[in-house]
Amino acid sequence: MSIPLVSQGRLFSKYYHGKKDTGKMPGQKALTCVMRKILKMFFGRYKSGRPFDSDRVFSMASKPTSAL
Repeated sequence: MSIPLVSQGRLFSKYYHGKKDTGKMPGQKALTCVMRKILKMFFGRYKSGRPFDSDRVFSMASKPTSAL
């Protein structure tokens, strides 16, 4: 499931290539990071009951987002 999402222009493309190229991380390890992020995203979506928001996927927890 995570492999198609790391292709150029997809949801996790910048995250994966940032880990792999900038962070000098091996490809399989970077892909594992993507898989963990997807699992955390599914769990958070399930627990919150809120609709999916792609902007929240890559926001930092230390930077609060504005209330809707």
